[in-house]
Amino acid sequence: MNPTAWGMNRAASAALLLLLGACTNLTAVSTFATLGSNATSNTTAIDSHLPAAQERARMASPERIVERKQQAIQAADQVKVADLGMKTLSLYFAVLAQLSSDKTIDVKSSAASIAGSLKSLGVIEPTISAPATSLITLLLTVPLDVWRQEASAKLIDGANEYVLKLGVALKDFAENTANVYDLDISQANVYYRDLATRSTDPAIRVMLDEWRVQHIMTYAKARDQAKVLAQALTQIVQGQSDLYDKRTELTGAELRRLLARYQDDIFSAAKLF
Repeated sequence: MNPTAWGMNRAASAALLLLLGACTNLTAVSTFATLGSNATSNTTAIDSHLPAAQERARMASPERIVERKQQAIQAADQVKVADLGMKTLSLYFAVLAQLSSDKTIDVKSSAASIAGSLKSLGVIEPTISAPATSLITLLLTVPLDVWRQEASAKLIDGANEYVLKLGVALKDFAENTANVYDLDISQANVYYRDLATRSTDPAIRVMLDEWRVQHIMTYAKARDQAKVLAQALTQIVQGQSDLYDKRTELTGAELRRLLARYQDDIFSAAKLF
């Protein structure tokens, strides 16, 4: 073999090995992004906010019925916006997971649908809708082929502000939902025990106590789901911050160590529902 050709082949092989090694090291980014996408793709903990608000109105004292019914109407719009925020965050991490695996994903149709829904809802829950709209606009306007060539760092850099704001707002929404469920448990206890005192029929009292326990168990489960989601979103936000800080060193061991710290909590949310 020509020595020059052999040297060129050797250099090409070395370059290929370096490239493959870099792709392999991006596994940590891909794993984190996949977990983040999965955890935010399920909106069960968010959706339960609406029926809980409706049940709250049903059990309200006479002087609070109008107020509770209005809150239930507002909850319907709040849940819609929060759901769209979750879908936006999930879509971002799905794109990042694909990019860090040296793949591309066509998100135009999904992003356009979310953008249209956000626009139709107007200014509701702006702490969620504003960064969600900015992030989905970024995903809509970015030429994916360019992102593939420029690698994951460009996406992380451009989306960071919106991802952090959206993640924190959704975390706050989940925490508030969990706190309200604690109040619901207290209200259910008062409501059903009050009904029981008005009856002299032992069978009815037993039935009311069974309903009380059933409602409390339902609320406790929903509360725990909301808490797990809030914790996962906290970890997702911290992981995104690490990705941004290390965006020029995505193959580094330090970033892999940082991202590994968050995986258990995020995985717990992904498998909970």
